[in-house]
Amino acid sequence: MKFSKGFTLVELLVVIGVLGILALGLLATIDPLEQFKKGADANKKASALELHNALTRYYTIHGDFPWVVSTSFPTPCMTLVIGAGNQASLASPGFLPCVIRLQDVGELKTTFSSQAKILSGLYVAQQTSSSGPVTVCYDPESKAESSSPQTNVKSDGVTACTPGASTGCYWCAR
Repeated sequence: MKFSKGFTLVELLVVIGVLGILALGLLATIDPLEQFKKGADANKKASALELHNALTRYYTIHGDFPWVVSTSFPTPCMTLVIGAGNQASLASPGFLPCVIRLQDVGELKTTFSSQAKILSGLYVAQQTSSSGPVTVCYDPESKAESSSPQTNVKSDGVTACTPGASTGCYWCAR
C-alpha cells in the first residue's frame, strides 16, 4: 500500500472555507464602517473641546469673546446672535475670522482653521449674555456616540433631546 504525505485538495478546500467563514464572522463583529465613524467622532470631539478651551482662555484674558466689541478688539470677528435656538456653524464664512483671531493670539494652533471637514460639523452657541457660557457642539456619526447619555441636546446647546431616539442630538462641550 502506497501512502502519500500531504493533504488532498478536498481537505485544503475545507480548511480554506472554514477560515473564510471565520474571517467573515470577525469582520461582521468589528464593523469597520462604525470604527471609521468612531474615529471621525473622536476628531470632532477633540476639536470641539480645543475650541471651547480656546474660547474660555480668550475670555479669561480679554474679558470678552471674539465676537464681542471690546477695547482690545473694537471690531468683532462676526455677529453671534445670542439666545436659545441660535448657533453659528464653524463652516459659515463669518466664523472663520473668529478662528483666525484665536490663532493670532495663540489660543489655537495655526493649523486649526485648515481642518475644513471637521470644522464644518461644529457649532458654537451662547445662550444668555455676551459674557454667558459658550457651548461648542457636534453631531456624532457613530452609533456608540449617538446613543451616549452626553449626546442629549440640539445644536443650540440647550434644547433637550433623547440620545439615540432621534436624529439631530448633539454632543456639546460646555
